[in-house]
Amino acid sequence: MPIAAFFDTRDLGRAELAGVFVEGGFERLAGSDFGLYWLTEWSDIGLFPRRAGPERRQTMILRQTWRREPWTLSGELGVQSGKTNRQDIDAWAFASEVTRKFAVPGAIALTLRVDGASGDRSSTPANESWATLHPIMAYLGRGGDYGATNALGVFPEISFEPIQGLRASLGGEWVWRVSRDTAFADPGGRPLLPAFTAGPD
Repeated sequence: MPIAAFFDTRDLGRAELAGVFVEGGFERLAGSDFGLYWLTEWSDIGLFPRRAGPERRQTMILRQTWRREPWTLSGELGVQSGKTNRQDIDAWAFASEVTRKFAVPGAIALTLRVDGASGDRSSTPANESWATLHPIMAYLGRGGDYGATNALGVFPEISFEPIQGLRASLGGEWVWRVSRDTAFADPGGRPLLPAFTAGPD
């Protein structure tokens, strides 16, 4: 195998990223925390592989968490605007998480997560696909894990402590397409289900 295969260089173009994150709470809302992200991204090729550029996105994300034993509730809502290849961007995403702890041996906890991210539709000229900076574990939802777009997911989980200091969990994952008019893609933008694919989502 040629050395170039190990030390290959590619022109990924020029890109810019800037952002602000603010988080805090209010004395009158005990147990609540609020966060606000603002991100602006620009690339002359595309923010992700297989996506045409140039592309500019503005992202605003609002996060809220409320804790009062035995409950924890969190929610996150994001919107994106901008342009890609002279096409307007109009995208959204959300994430939610509810956890209930039980005062029993093993410290059992039940968690339910529901996440969603928009996808393009043929009925609108706008680019509605949500783009996640990937990977970013700071996002509340699973979008930061695998960068999904055009997806709605439900994630139940049960966790417990078999011994002190060790937590085990068992969970499931069900994911659907938001719209059949666009592909369901992986983090690199490669279609896993092409647009207009027939059959169940």
